Amino acid sequence: MYRLHKYKMKKEFKELCRRIEVTIGRKMKTPKDFYFLSEAVWGQIHEKISCSTLMRAWGYAGKTAEARYSTKSVLSRFLGYADWNDYLAEYSVVSEIRSQKLSIGQMMEVCWDPECHCVFRYEGEMRFGVMESDSSYLCVGDTFDCGIFILEEPLLLNNVVHDGMQPISYIAGCKSGLTKLRLIE
Repeated sequence: MYRLHKYKMKKEFKELCRRIEVTIGRKMKTPKDFYFLSEAVWGQIHEKISCSTLMRAWGYAGKTAEARYSTKSVLSRFLGYADWNDYLAEYSVVSEIRSQKLSIGQMMEVCWDPECHCVFRYEGEMRFGVMESDSSYLCVGDTFDCGIFILEEPLLLNNVVHDGMQPISYIAGCKSGLTKLRLIE
C-alpha cells in the first residue's frame, strides 16, 4: 500500500508541485491522481513521464531522493517553461524577506492558500502598499506595516488601513503560511 511520505523537498520544487496541482485542479494523493497527471503531461506537451516517477517526485512511494533534473524539466515544460533552469530563473522563490533590507519602491509577490495572490510595494520604515490583490481581504491601495515575510509561515500585518477604516491587524495564511515569496526585479 502506498502512502504519502513527508520529506523535505526544496522550496522551489515544492512550489512547482503546488502550481501543477493548481493547474490540474487536484491534489496528488492517490495513484489515480498521478496517472491523471501523467496523461495530462502527455496530452499537453507530448512527453512521457511515468506514474512511478511522479510518485517518487512527490514523495508518495517512500523514496526520499530528490527528483532528477529531467523530471523537473518535464514538469516545468508542463507549466510552459523551457526547462527547470528557465523555471528557476523566472520563478525564483526566497524563504525570507526582511523589510529593513528593502529599498523604497521595491516590489514583492506573495501568495497563500486558498489562491490568494498579492503584490506589495515597499514604502519605507516597514510600511507597504498593496499594488495587486486577487482573492484576498487586502485591496489595491491598502497599506500595512510588516517587518518580516517568511515562506511557509503565517504573515502578520499590523496597522492595516483598509478602505479608509481604522487600522487593524491581519494574519494572512493562518493554516499553511505563505506559499510563495518572491522579489520582483
